[in-house]
Amino acid sequence: HISNSRITLSNAFAIADDVLMQTVKNLVELIQNTAFINCDFADISTILRKSGYIHTATGRAVGKDKTQKIIEQLKRSELLNISIDEATGVLLYITIAGNVALEDVDEISSAVSGVSDPSVNLIFGLNFDKSLDDEIKVLLVATHKIENKA
Repeated sequence: HISNSRITLSNAFAIADDVLMQTVKNLVELIQNTAFINCDFADISTILRKSGYIHTATGRAVGKDKTQKIIEQLKRSELLNISIDEATGVLLYITIAGNVALEDVDEISSAVSGVSDPSVNLIFGLNFDKSLDDEIKVLLVATHKIENKA
């Protein structure tokens, strides 16, 4: 949830606008930048095609328990009250400094794939950013199919 206190309707829309702006900004950066393991517009289209609910989240942390902090940040959408549980399509894009351990990246990707649908279409991207200095940044786009109830 975005806030534990009561917020006004105009504040709620401002928060929603900010979350959407950050998501679009991150997706544009993903498309524009050439990465070590690249993601592009076709990857985004693949995940979004024929999807129902879309969960977007970003995570950013530094320090000893940074992977756990990021996993917690990714679990719930700030905009919608949905989680990554049972996602059928996932785009996971991680940006790290060169000194981040392989285990950190593996822990994040395993946590995301572990709660997704067993037949999840997972697209993974990875980039290095020397300016991060032991920091990890993550962009997650997860989609859920809406079941037709006839």
